[in-house]
Amino acid sequence: MNDFDFLLHRTILDGSQYDSLIPASECQKIDSGNGNTELSMEWIKEMSLEFYPQMQKVAKVLQKKSLQETCAKIHWFAYNHFQYMADDDDQMLRSPACSWKERHTGIDCKSYSIVASAILMNMELKHYIRKIKQPTFAPTEWTHVYVVVPKDQATGDLRNGYFTIDGTIPTVTEPAKIANKDLFMDHYKLNGASGLNGFGINDIKGWMTGLACLQPSAYGKDLYQGNVTKIVDFFNQDIALLNNAIASKDFASMAVEANEIMGFSKLLVENFKQKKTSQGWNGCSSPNFDRTIELARFYAEGVGAALAQFLDNFFTKTATGTVTYLSGGGAVPLLGVWGLDGTTSAKVEETKYNYSLKAGTTQIPKFEITPYVADKLKNPSKSINLQELLSGMSTVIASFGGGSSSSGTFPDSNTDSGTGYTQDEIDVVPKQAGFGVVGWVLVAAGLGYAFTQMKDKPIANTARKPRKATAKK
Repeated sequence: MNDFDFLLHRTILDGSQYDSLIPASECQKIDSGNGNTELSMEWIKEMSLEFYPQMQKVAKVLQKKSLQETCAKIHWFAYNHFQYMADDDDQMLRSPACSWKERHTGIDCKSYSIVASAILMNMELKHYIRKIKQPTFAPTEWTHVYVVVPKDQATGDLRNGYFTIDGTIPTVTEPAKIANKDLFMDHYKLNGASGLNGFGINDIKGWMTGLACLQPSAYGKDLYQGNVTKIVDFFNQDIALLNNAIASKDFASMAVEANEIMGFSKLLVENFKQKKTSQGWNGCSSPNFDRTIELARFYAEGVGAALAQFLDNFFTKTATGTVTYLSGGGAVPLLGVWGLDGTTSAKVEETKYNYSLKAGTTQIPKFEITPYVADKLKNPSKSINLQELLSGMSTVIASFGGGSSSSGTFPDSNTDSGTGYTQDEIDVVPKQAGFGVVGWVLVAAGLGYAFTQMKDKPIANTARKPRKATAKK
């Protein structure tokens, strides 16, 4: 334990009453193969989006009658149930379940923020991930991160006041800062337990379990069903991230997610077609390959085709190159899918676009796998009609002036940029109540000790925004 950890060490509560509410975690590292150690707020955002369901039951317990009471309760939970420990050179981004497992050892401000954000998303409360420069420690660097919740939940406007949730400190008063950068997190992205607009594993359960063959098989029933679950979850998540980008008017991120949906679905088709013909499989494996290909084609030719029409209706696009998707290491987000292991030569090149909003566009709805789209799973030859497609999408997530010319450029690096961010330089250090100047100096130094890696430096582009090599799920 270093000196800063000692200063911030506290006695935490037993918390055993929450054990049954949080899923178990092995804190397995997620290795993207990317060696860059710089951190971005996008990492925190991605972890929160992926793992927020882990805090669903906790959120129900912590939610109170008023927003202020709710935020105070979340802060109480975070501060009193997770020990503080600065990360070493291996910067960790933990899922909430992993943080719970390691809470006695300690987590740092990034993992505290993921816990708070996950709880707030389950409560469907708008909030921001905020990182700051502190006057008392490395003032030119971004040295701390936490969550702020706008009092105005209708618009998410912070100018009308906000509540601070910083699990590293004992008060709900915001730390002293000389600059801040905020990343908006809205609740519209939540898909429900069964998936987007009710589409999920439950909708294809009969189709998924229809194989009766019980003979031993290399690609047997368990592997097949596991693949179906992972594939559906992956595309549900990518569609949620796409909607998140649209609502934030971050069309560069929208372009990335759209490419992934189209590119990875086609990659799955090609990979499993090659896998099926790569060797002599028995009678049980062959139909499982066929069903996997059918599912991948549903996403490529159904969801992908619907998404392409959806985007073409609201945006003008300009081709700027290609993005390559490969089996094995080139398909990092889908490495858990059996058979996508690089033993095939499957390769897909998807056109890379920059998007600009069409003149006259005033609203964009949430893109969903509506029953109309989902019907293509049963009727593969059905074509997608734009008007029928849009008629099932009623939730507006972005509004514009009629003459808006907003645009987004496909990013070449994963940096803290885009219209989802706001940034302020602050001249006056806020007066802190009840903690004292000396206390804040110690906290600033201790928190900053582990956070100076969180800079706005580019990370080499891959098919998907690269996960931090030491993220833990």
